[in-house]
Amino acid sequence: KTYLENEFGEMCEHYKIQLEITGFDGEGFGHQSTIRLALKNLVKNAVEAITFEENQGTIKVSRQNNTIEVSNNGSVITKEKLDQLFTPFFSGKNSKTNYGIGLHFVESVVKAHNGNIGFNVEDGWNVFRVKLGEIS
Repeated sequence: KTYLENEFGEMCEHYKIQLEITGFDGEGFGHQSTIRLALKNLVKNAVEAITFEENQGTIKVSRQNNTIEVSNNGSVITKEKLDQLFTPFFSGKNSKTNYGIGLHFVESVVKAHNGNIGFNVEDGWNVFRVKLGEIS
């Protein structure tokens, strides 16, 4: 099992969320611990996007070379929220436990690895695409 399966497997099973991980085991990217934290944040957000409205869906985490993609078929992020997506302390969730720092943290980690992160809605899926560069 990958560390993401270990971290989220039980939760995903509880909420009837299918977690599909391909081509990625968390190894081989820059500062592993920060990359792992960033990925855990993206998967946590995906779980919350699915459980926000209904308790079933799919989260896909895939890696191809230096590109990591985390996608989910939960509540689609609206166009109104897109401009603020990586803004510190902005949260599109109605919860007292979400402080709006997660995606800003992810973006900071990606930039520290000379990479970039983007977001799109593709065929009803929220898709976060992370491309990591070389670090010195």
